[in-house]
Amino acid sequence: MKRFYTVVLATLFVGGFAVAQNGKSPVLQNSMLKDSRFDDRPSRTKPLNTSAINSTEKAVIWSNTCSNAGDWVFTNNSLPAPTNWFIEPDPNAIPVGALSPFGSASASDGFLFINSDAIGGSDLDGTPNEVFATTATPIDLTGYPAVALKFSHNYRWWQDTREVRVSGDNGATWTNFYMTDAAGYPGDQNSLNPQIEVIDISAIAGDSSQVLVQFYYFDNDYWGWYWAVDDVSIEELEDNDLTMLDGFWANTTGAGTPYIPYSKMPQSQLNDINFYGLVKNSGAVDQPNAVMTTIVSGAGSGSYSGVGMTVNQGSIDTLTSGPMYSSGMANGNYMVTWTVTSDSTDVNPADNTVDSIWDFEVTNSLYARDPGVYDGTYSPRDFDSDGLTDPVEFFLDYQFYNPDTIMSLSAVFPIDNTVGQELLYNIYDPSGVAVYDGVSAPVPTYTLTAADLTAGAGSEVWVDLPFIDPMTGTPGFPIDPALGEVWTFSISNEFDTLYVGVSGEALADGGVWTTAGVSWYPLDGSNQNYYTTNCFMMRLNLAASSTGVSETELDAVLGQNRPNPFNDNTIIPFTLRKSGNVAFMVTDVTGKVIENRNLGVLGAGSQTIEFNGSELASGIYYYTLNVDGKRSTKKFVVE
Repeated sequence: MKRFYTVVLATLFVGGFAVAQNGKSPVLQNSMLKDSRFDDRPSRTKPLNTSAINSTEKAVIWSNTCSNAGDWVFTNNSLPAPTNWFIEPDPNAIPVGALSPFGSASASDGFLFINSDAIGGSDLDGTPNEVFATTATPIDLTGYPAVALKFSHNYRWWQDTREVRVSGDNGATWTNFYMTDAAGYPGDQNSLNPQIEVIDISAIAGDSSQVLVQFYYFDNDYWGWYWAVDDVSIEELEDNDLTMLDGFWANTTGAGTPYIPYSKMPQSQLNDINFYGLVKNSGAVDQPNAVMTTIVSGAGSGSYSGVGMTVNQGSIDTLTSGPMYSSGMANGNYMVTWTVTSDSTDVNPADNTVDSIWDFEVTNSLYARDPGVYDGTYSPRDFDSDGLTDPVEFFLDYQFYNPDTIMSLSAVFPIDNTVGQELLYNIYDPSGVAVYDGVSAPVPTYTLTAADLTAGAGSEVWVDLPFIDPMTGTPGFPIDPALGEVWTFSISNEFDTLYVGVSGEALADGGVWTTAGVSWYPLDGSNQNYYTTNCFMMRLNLAASSTGVSETELDAVLGQNRPNPFNDNTIIPFTLRKSGNVAFMVTDVTGKVIENRNLGVLGAGSQTIEFNGSELASGIYYYTLNVDGKRSTKKFVVE
């Protein structure tokens, strides 16, 4: 199949419906993951998440502790109608143990609360909860041109929309700032407790005498969770307040084009690294000569400062530094810290630095984009509304600057998958043509066993999916970067639902999700191509030998038995990259061991095993090759 990128995109959700609600347990944090589309919704502003701002640093113009229902107008468009915002006096009413009791400063005297979780029901059952909480009296900000809205809140996300809305003209027009929506949420499924939002509303409400604030919640007709809001205030902005929102880095090609960052990079594909930082001017005046400095430590160290630039009031700009040259970079872990400074004394220097994000490792042969900790599972859906969950093909792009050989693709498969399920995997060249086309080169397959499945974070199982050069039949596929820089690797299933683990964000340069090279294609004939902001756990193992860095190396390539199906003898081919202790095992679909052979130490090269199935009942069986503790498994059929 040739992959397509200029096609219709749509919004899908990630995470199974079976784990949407689970009583009051907090264990599902990070289980449901965001999935996105090219967004055609009206432009909305995402607020700045930051730590609490000391009231002595800003003039508090207006505040409300959310303890009196008379200070708010509650509007209800819900079905059933009784569902609405209300003042909750008990901080322990939060329905998620990890977020209870509500930790806002004045939670004990009451807070705004909407609790969709308490309503119950089921997803899409025709009972949407849509509610508004609006300040009852306009707020006078005359004489205050630079102002910020601040509030504490607490929530758990499940398909529900949360927005705060501000009007500077007594409700005639509104500007929306979103917290979450049906397409996803910023960060974890659980908020902080409390999570404090600070939003610059100067352009909307500055120097206005008729300002209204509104909190909007809509569960999109899902059995959603809740939203608790407290300690709402409007405060005067300080003059000088830069905030480092995020930092990232990207390899830079010889042409000077930055692309995506990697969590692990092999020596053969190292390139110079440039650093980028998203900086917001949260203060009241422009900040001239803002400079980002990047500090690298670990296996290598260095300090990189960019050129100063002016960050205008209220804007978010990208600052750069570097490059960090690839020559001489040793194997090991690298930690990165980003800091922004300017000519002015910052009122809140604590938020000028970010670290421990997008750290990376230089390896000998492992190429990875994911951080490695299992965050959850990607869940396919019924795209064509025929009542059946559709199979999909998962794509992940990798860049190649130098020739190399891909020995295998390693991936994580959650326990949502079925033991005995056969998956297909492939390589697409930079023009989008499949290397294994099913005609001149068979598409590689692998059969999942119970031991291959990952139950959760801390139990990650990386399954090796080996490649063979279709031209020579030798282990590994040679990559020629002269054909193009970006090569795509895929995993799919022709008929059944397949789940792939995800870890971390699939960030592209500048945070442009649509260029991250992480996509999936439903095999339902719809010709739709989707992308996700979470990274599939799909890594590459290159030909270089291990030097002790934490890597996954392929020691053997297990071939498909011939003939298959069979009722007497069959031959199973395999190739060893190096000598090793080899064992061979056959099991039935229940996991019962049919045959177990210790073949001893075998030398590198092509080998075969003969197996006789004449005494076996007809059905599906699995054969496993174990080389120095690393397993490869395939399926055969006895007639």
